[in-house]
Amino acid sequence: MTNRNSIETDLATLVVGFSIESVDQAILERAALTAADTIGAIIGGLDDPTVQGLLTEFEQSTGTSNPIGTNIPMAPEHSAFVQGTAGTSLELDEGHQFAGGHPAIHVLPALIAAIQQNSYTSTEIQTAFIIGYEVAARVGQACAPLADGYHPHGVWGGVGAAAAISKLRQFDVATTRAAMQIAANNAQHTHFAAATEGATVRNTYAGMSNLTGYLAARVAAAGVTGTVAGIERHLSLATADGFDTTALTRSIGDPFEIERGYFKQYPACRFTHAAIDAMAAIQASNTVSIDSIEDITIETYDAAAALDSTTPSSALAARFSLPFTVALQCVHGTVEKKAFYFDTVPDSLTSVMNIMTLAATDEFEDRAPAERGCRITVTLTDGQKLSETVSEAKGGHSNPFTAAELQTKFTNLVSPLLDEGTSARLWEVIAVDFDLHRGLTVMSSKL
Repeated sequence: MTNRNSIETDLATLVVGFSIESVDQAILERAALTAADTIGAIIGGLDDPTVQGLLTEFEQSTGTSNPIGTNIPMAPEHSAFVQGTAGTSLELDEGHQFAGGHPAIHVLPALIAAIQQNSYTSTEIQTAFIIGYEVAARVGQACAPLADGYHPHGVWGGVGAAAAISKLRQFDVATTRAAMQIAANNAQHTHFAAATEGATVRNTYAGMSNLTGYLAARVAAAGVTGTVAGIERHLSLATADGFDTTALTRSIGDPFEIERGYFKQYPACRFTHAAIDAMAAIQASNTVSIDSIEDITIETYDAAAALDSTTPSSALAARFSLPFTVALQCVHGTVEKKAFYFDTVPDSLTSVMNIMTLAATDEFEDRAPAERGCRITVTLTDGQKLSETVSEAKGGHSNPFTAAELQTKFTNLVSPLLDEGTSARLWEVIAVDFDLHRGLTVMSSKL
């Protein structure tokens, strides 16, 4: 057992020893964009009915924290929980295909709650965010692939949150290791079916990771210890092929995990994005009326093809329906937040979904997770076939968004709450200056 613990000691040593003094400017810029994009997703999700209920439930007059975008006081761990929940409710949060999940939204809400409690320098906050993301992504890769039925949110993200708070508070190696091990001990056994069935408990998974990661750091600071090799022993229970400890301790910056993440433009599961892009490409090159379509065949990888529901019952279930999201693009030429809120699925979308065929193929499965691709073939009533292949949805390495495109997304998400000038100022402070503490000040001054 002692040797097994040494790996997690080495990981904690990397956390304690990490400094951004030698980090390339490009990595700092990427981290700043990631933080800004995540904050946009949090603010954009505040109007979700479930999140509104949570804000009411956890409001506490003596609270010392408030979720970003609100002036509602609550306990910091509850603030971390609400922000994590809000940030995933729209399915617009940044992700990491090699970790198989979303590191930033599992780290940043806990960090925001922590920096509302004490005064920290910008450098200290930046360092904590980057290393927290790094740990979350590494642990996610160590767990991949998860056992059948698991949802990645809530399983490994709390370890990254605990690492971020440990770094922020400058814990020593033993305390940092304990915090991460305790967070792993509190990991959730989250079920993917919650998403496809529309059970909004799924939106709380990242919230719970932030809550437990935040508390794990405090518990470790109080002197509580974790089990030997606790990260591996607890999280291996959720893996399909066992826990790969080699993912934990390679040299930092080889590469930085934050530079391997992706951004999202559609408020739906990332598994649907390549198909939406493919349909959009067909529409851009051809004039196709809905009445002229006889069949739509979608070839993709296994995980995407499994999202095959044609009768989603709620906004959440619709975000995890490949037929629904492609039908939205086909019928409306866009995939927007408002389209996912409905009493019943519109007939126009149902008719398109009913002529779709989904197929998982070796061609695309063999390339995942490095590429999560799709081919759509539209057969018209006159026999003409229109086909488009997308190897990776926009927002990933091969087809990244520009900073201007990400700012447009950010502005659209925060605009119901902030005026144009404040939105631009907040983007500048976080996405360009990478100053999270000042960003909180800009927000609070306008609420």
